[in-house]
Amino acid sequence: DVRCSHASTVGPVDPEQRFYLESRGVPPTAADRLIVAGFFDEVVRHIPLDEVAAEVSARIADKLEGVTGGAS
Repeated sequence: DVRCSHASTVGPVDPEQRFYLESRGVPPTAADRLIVAGFFDEVVRHIPLDEVAAEVSARIADKLEGVTGGAS
């Protein structure tokens, strides 16, 4: 028997996480990018090929820049 489950998270960035980063001088859009990138990192770090992981990370970073306007 094989069991498989998938989970996803959809919703706004946690205000407490954002507040923590902002209280340390991180601008709001940069804080949002860091928090969202952290979710993706959980998956990317399990990619066994370093070249593929680097490419996926770069594409995620590019997409996040586009979504948040690239402002820091």
